[in-house]
Amino acid sequence: MSLVIAEVTGSEELGIVRRIVESSMGSWQAYYATTCVEQGYCRALVAFEYGRPAGVSLFYRLELQPRVSVGVIYYVVVEDRFRRRGIGKALVASVEHLLEEEWVDAIVATTRFDNIGSRKLFGSFGYVEVPLEVVEDRCGEVVTKLTCSYEDDLLLFKGLTVDLEGLVGALGTPQNLRQVERLWYGLCYRPWLRLRRTSRGL
Repeated sequence: MSLVIAEVTGSEELGIVRRIVESSMGSWQAYYATTCVEQGYCRALVAFEYGRPAGVSLFYRLELQPRVSVGVIYYVVVEDRFRRRGIGKALVASVEHLLEEEWVDAIVATTRFDNIGSRKLFGSFGYVEVPLEVVEDRCGEVVTKLTCSYEDDLLLFKGLTVDLEGLVGALGTPQNLRQVERLWYGLCYRPWLRLRRTSRGL
């Protein structure tokens, strides 16, 4: 079999995640990706083509009340030399399979309007595109905080048992807002603070 998808279980695979994200997106993104795994928020998959690391995906889930679970695809990165071989599709399909096995009600991701490759990839899986500003007009920054997507402007949504209205409604309750805030603090804000202190030499 030429393509194998494996879940990250140790420091060697985490090093692969760091290298692939850094080579494609830069050191800051590599820092956020690996920190997410190290702190236990994210799970990560690595795609190997003929034994060579070719791409990675990171994802996590959040349980909301009452009984709504959302999966977030945080990163999908394929090395330049392995692109246009279906590796991104294999990674997304693998993440979806794992999340569906855990009975999530919806899966979301974010990207930028000008990232045509990412839009085509998720579009091929039936994700609906919604400008983040449209969602934020209704429920504030909760989706941006849920996805840690400060550089993105487009929400990609796939409902499994709830539609976008149902998810937005669930996210807007005080209890779930607090839950998203806790996730955001650990996933996004605290790593950003640490990075800022390090860059200032503190």
